[in-house]
Amino acid sequence: MVITEPEHPIMQGIDDFHVCSEQYYMHIDPAIRVLATTRFGEVEMPVAWTKTYGAGKVFYCSLGHQADIVAMPPVLRMMRQGMVWAAK
Repeated sequence: MVITEPEHPIMQGIDDFHVCSEQYYMHIDPAIRVLATTRFGEVEMPVAWTKTYGAGKVFYCSLGHQADIVAMPPVLRMMRQGMVWAAK
């Protein structure tokens, strides 16, 4: 994963890291703020992003299909910080 917004509260303290997980082609809403990406072949896709929804906040991360990935320190930190950010 390449961290594209290292100063965002969700990504603070997280550096680029390697993870082996499912990758997705997605239709991308132009309103999202991309926090991290992955590359497969010539394609760069968002892995983590935020968006506002009305007065609320949305945090999305495509990682987490396996328990060992969620247990990785940078993924766990990102998930925790993302939930805190969205809840405020």
